[in-house]
Order: sequence, then structure tokens, then C-alpha cells
Amino acid sequence: RTALMIALQQQGEVAPHGTQGWELIVWSVKDCIVTFLLCLFELSVSQRDRALLGSLSFDKDDLWAMRFVCAAANLRMHVFHISPLLSYHDSKGIAGNIVPAISTTN
Repeated sequence: RTALMIALQQQGEVAPHGTQGWELIVWSVKDCIVTFLLCLFELSVSQRDRALLGSLSFDKDDLWAMRFVCAAANLRMHVFHISPLLSYHDSKGIAGNIVPAISTTN
């Protein structure tokens, strides 16, 4: 966890990833914005990850990738007035079904 993430959690600005049961909580729009920005920040501070930018692959078991996908999907749902927003767990289940379905239809 980054120092920024810890500081935001201490101020109550973001859902605490890592506490028991966090993956079942539906994130607020504010949580999604903060998580989305933190994912981008985490990518930008790692020189190794920056070198992979543009060639990163998706893995539903990658915590960073799923946090990014969940936050981005929930923000998109909010913008287009699609409800309800999903928890990390629900997003992971959907992503786990969509990616194999797309790869087998091409």
C-alpha cells in the first residue's frame, strides 16, 4: 500500500482495501474516483510498470488490475445512470466470465 492510500484511509476518504470483507462492500462514487486515481498513481510511480504501459495484460486475479476495472466500471455505470454499482467481488465474477467468452468467440 502506498503512503497516499494509507493517508486517505486514515482520513476516511477511501474504503480500506485489505480489511476483512472489503471486497464485498459496494464502493461509493467517491471511493471509485479515489481508487481509480490511486491505480493510475501506482502505475506512474513504478518505473518497471511505466515501461509496460500500453502492453499490460488483464488478469482477474491481479489486485491492481481488478481495482482499476472495478473503479472504472462503477464510474461508467454512475455516469450513465446504471444501477446498482457493484462490489469488487461482483466485478471480479463478471470479469472472470467476460474475458474467456470474448477470447473464445474470436
